[in-house]
Amino acid sequence: MEVFVFSGVGAFGFTRDRNGANLPAEFGPWKFRNSVVMNAGEGQRIGVNTEECLADIARQGFHVTNAKIVIERSGQ
Repeated sequence: MEVFVFSGVGAFGFTRDRNGANLPAEFGPWKFRNSVVMNAGEGQRIGVNTEECLADIARQGFHVTNAKIVIERSGQ
């Protein structure tokens, strides 16, 4: 499943919504970072538990976690 990753204020948001429009406003503004393909059974990926993330997306449309890691992209 393609998941879009956003950074907010002290949090990262994961959603199937390309614009992140369904992410909670209290952690915004949200900035798009990248997209990843996540599949059940992968365990930990990019600093998030894949199973928990996918379960939250299925249940409520998004997953939010503490910003414990920093995603940086070179050349931007």
